[in-house]
Amino acid sequence: MTPTQPSDDFAVLRALLSQPPHTTNFASLIHHLNQWEDQDTRDVGINYAQKHTAHWPEAMRASNTGECWPGFPEDEPLPCFRLVRHLFVESSSLSEKALRKLGHSLHMTDIRHLFFYKARLERKGFTYLADPHSIEKLEGLDFSHCGLEDEDIWAFVDALGNKHLKRLSFGNNEITAQGAGYLADSAGLRGLVSLDLHGNQIGLDGATSLANSPNLNNLTSLNLYGNEIEDCGCIALILSPNAAKLTSLVLSDNQIEDEGVLVLAKSPHIKGLVHLELGENPITHEGFFALGTSPYLSPSLRHSFLAKLTRQQLFHALAMKGQKAPPHANIDTLIEQLLVFQEDESPHPI
Repeated sequence: MTPTQPSDDFAVLRALLSQPPHTTNFASLIHHLNQWEDQDTRDVGINYAQKHTAHWPEAMRASNTGECWPGFPEDEPLPCFRLVRHLFVESSSLSEKALRKLGHSLHMTDIRHLFFYKARLERKGFTYLADPHSIEKLEGLDFSHCGLEDEDIWAFVDALGNKHLKRLSFGNNEITAQGAGYLADSAGLRGLVSLDLHGNQIGLDGATSLANSPNLNNLTSLNLYGNEIEDCGCIALILSPNAAKLTSLVLSDNQIEDEGVLVLAKSPHIKGLVHLELGENPITHEGFFALGTSPYLSPSLRHSFLAKLTRQQLFHALAMKGQKAPPHANIDTLIEQLLVFQEDESPHPI
């Protein structure tokens, strides 16, 4: 194969950088830089790419250790690593040594988010991730599917020294109410805006701990999918001041019934929500109607819940409010009539 000339490498680089910001385009950029043979001109190309990707959303500047750090943890990362902001660590098992490398390597200075999908991590190594000496700008950690238990959560929060952590995911692990309590009691999480605990077993007690936490009052996103929190857990969360800043709330598959939903629909803390998931719960038409006519939910969310009612139920709801609808009106027409009536009857709060 004939080696490419530097001019050809730069032409490809300029073409790649002319594309819109996207993870796929960034992956192509990393691949091209890895294939660049001349070291001196490659370094110039990397500096050029750094300037042109500076405005890209950090989530688009994502790569994995296989592409940008193939010799991890023994070897150093490839030169293209300087462009990466979100790093997916590809390893089924991470030793204390490997985690120390991540937490203390000077190459990690600009990493904003670390992902450890399905990796088994040595508990002692959590110290290097919770209080990383070199990753001063680290804002997010994702430990989904890592087989973590309550003791691991304690090891993490006990060592927590990162003051910039904003996003934390422990999805699909083995965390119970005790682990949720450790998170709730951690003063190191006061800056957290996103917490994902989907697929665990925190239950009512865990939900109550999160609701009562003095450290989680800045959350804008909370995902508790599949945690068996039930009605009382839902009520504790939604009546808590910690819910006031939420814009995204996921409570699907939690055995929540109409009792919890009726309280949720009347809580002013939901007025900031733009995303609300309650699927896979035994909610009846009464619960969906309460959500669909809540004065605190946005019209789009109300519409989505009213759409779960049958045509006959919508006719009945309008009749109960003294409203008539054309006998052949479709579901969308009936929903719009209900929404208009609701706005006239009880304006959405400012």
